[in-house]
Amino acid sequence: MKARQVKALRRKQAARTQQQQVEAAGEFVSTWTELLGSLPADYNCYMTCGEAEAAASLLQAFGEHATAEMVIEEHGQDDDHDDDHHQCTEACR
Repeated sequence: MKARQVKALRRKQAARTQQQQVEAAGEFVSTWTELLGSLPADYNCYMTCGEAEAAASLLQAFGEHATAEMVIEEHGQDDDHDDDHHQCTEACR
């Protein structure tokens, strides 16, 4: 196999891998959209700021803006007072 053919084959494999990654990310978003917003209430599971921001960013990239907003809001209700997302509630006053 010539070097040019090897390079072309590698490009095709890389493109196929990227498409698989995009499809897998889309499937993840579709599956987790409902669950991510209900983690704190249903499972007593809280995210760090970085986790909440990463989840919200992925959701937004796939058009799930309302769920992304809800993830940050839910996170902010239990965020520490000096953290960026903190939303003061009756419990913290």
